[in-house]
Amino acid sequence: MEAVVQDTHVWSERTLTLSCVRTQGDVETPVTKTLDLSNTGYQKGGLLEEILANSECPIAEIRAVKLLRLLKGATHDSEVKQIFNTAPGRLYQRDLSKLISRLDDVVDGYRCRHKSAHIGNIRHFLVQCRTPLADGEFIKNIRLTSRHKEAPRTKAPAHQVYVEDVFDENFLAKELSSINFEDLAERDEKAKSILQKSVSDTRAVCERIIARHDELVKHLERLSNTKLPASIPVRIKNAVARGSQPHRRSWGQLSSEDLLHLHTHAIDIAKSFEGNRFQPIFPEKLKIFWSLPNCLPLETFSMLLSRHYLPRTVVTACAILLIDNIGWNWQTLVTVNLDSIIKDDSGYTIQGVKHKTGQIQKAELTDLPEADDTDLSENDDEDEYGETFSTLPSKKITDPLCTHALELLIQHRRNIDEKFDVKSQSIFVSMRFATRNSSAFLFAVGRLSKYLKKFCALTGLDEFSFSDLRHRAAHTRYLATGRDIVQTQLFLGHAAADVTTVYLNSTIIRLLGEANLLKYVTLLSDCVFYATGRKDKLDAKQLARVKKNNLLLFPPSTLEDKGVDCIADRWVDSFGKMPFRIGKPEVAHIALQYRLYTRNLPALVQAGHERFVARHLPRILFCYALYQVVANGPLSHELKRFEAGYEQSS
Repeated sequence: MEAVVQDTHVWSERTLTLSCVRTQGDVETPVTKTLDLSNTGYQKGGLLEEILANSECPIAEIRAVKLLRLLKGATHDSEVKQIFNTAPGRLYQRDLSKLISRLDDVVDGYRCRHKSAHIGNIRHFLVQCRTPLADGEFIKNIRLTSRHKEAPRTKAPAHQVYVEDVFDENFLAKELSSINFEDLAERDEKAKSILQKSVSDTRAVCERIIARHDELVKHLERLSNTKLPASIPVRIKNAVARGSQPHRRSWGQLSSEDLLHLHTHAIDIAKSFEGNRFQPIFPEKLKIFWSLPNCLPLETFSMLLSRHYLPRTVVTACAILLIDNIGWNWQTLVTVNLDSIIKDDSGYTIQGVKHKTGQIQKAELTDLPEADDTDLSENDDEDEYGETFSTLPSKKITDPLCTHALELLIQHRRNIDEKFDVKSQSIFVSMRFATRNSSAFLFAVGRLSKYLKKFCALTGLDEFSFSDLRHRAAHTRYLATGRDIVQTQLFLGHAAADVTTVYLNSTIIRLLGEANLLKYVTLLSDCVFYATGRKDKLDAKQLARVKKNNLLLFPPSTLEDKGVDCIADRWVDSFGKMPFRIGKPEVAHIALQYRLYTRNLPALVQAGHERFVARHLPRILFCYALYQVVANGPLSHELKRFEAGYEQSS
């Protein structure tokens, strides 16, 4: 009997049954997870029931497993059980802090690498609870800290760099406004060019993969319909005709073309395309034919079957092209199946289901150049769009390559359905093996989003995710429509413009802001050299730029700090070319200097403007830049330790 999705978690006298959903590819299966209340001591009517009542239902199976494991592991702790069994109206913030601390002790005993994930899981449920505590504070607003911190990223994403402003309020606002930056139109053109290069690079890789796949298919069809040439020894031909494999040494003497010809006939005779795996011999000699020459070894067999099914590399390239063009997220695109693709005179209309809301999205793909590239189709009106958002507006795409990619996926899926009974109906299924040494293969969506990382490495593209493609498509549409947030909202299928704004408040928009900030800091440093009598450090171009933005110039100062040996001064004097070593003493000085400047910046300005400009400003810029380097480097823990010590001593 199939499990049925429950819309609530069920409490009984002896058990707690959580309603869950198991996700495999694009297939979701209802499951339940049970906690024995009689053996663990948890009761209905307390904090545990409240946080579950406020959480999503059904919940992801992995979240339920982690939660139940944590609850079972904490059964020996009477304080944990007491807090979970007490009504929220009788608890205080300190009780929740104690709960997290006690659960930290439980997680200490786990043999896993990332223990923060288990504490993060229980916090996931707590931050959704809108129930007030005894002091009136809502549970979701309580700041809960754990000893198990998330492991820092080894490489910060380039599109999520955040630089905190060391200057308070509108300090230097006049100087900033005086710079002759490019206007909005020029900035948009710059953003478009950056985006276009990124899109072009990705598209070129995908187009090359599909073109090579088409060539391979034609080549394999020709070889399949051609007799084995005389250059292949008779004994090898006879062995292949019998369905056996000659000695590897015999195959190794063949040319790449004859080797591919032999493999093609061997696969046809054995009918390997019906489910039996054929072990390629000397596959390294066949790489010159593949749609992706440096593909993973396990994908060699799927390359040989390119006449019948798309290799995973080609499926990935098709998915990238479609997301780039229609801006859907991967969870929606993967729901597209043969029944949701409609062909008419103008092209194709595909339908996908939004994973979170169940809303239907449409996209019209056509290779007709005169097609109207709009967000709203002729059959949609505002009333139908309205508040329900049951059917989202369709999009028309005038890209022949995108249409060809869809046609490849359609034929790929039809060929699969002729020979296999695949559980997933998605057109994005690809060949997989049950185990590395399995003799049979199957088709499934698998972890295509995880494979995308390998795809980028194999093709030389900068690493990105399917979500990054959607964000990039959003920025492209936003700039192409003259910064029209409504058009972009419709393009993404968002019910509210606030969600669209989150998409746009990242990636290229933020990068442009940082680029302008860098441009300002560069100009400011030139002005500092000019204002402090170091014109010899500037070339003619820099001097012209400084004079053009003369409102930024500070009055020259004759104030000198004789006898002061400051590393910032020496570095500025060397025009940024002086190397220096950073150790614990330097980190301690950086922490102290950073604290001094952030706390006393207004006082330094008011005490003497000329002195501030001549001496403090270069040091502040140097100090802040150095602070960022240390804070994001291997000595960050030392920096935090010194900062904590200074805080306690104050």
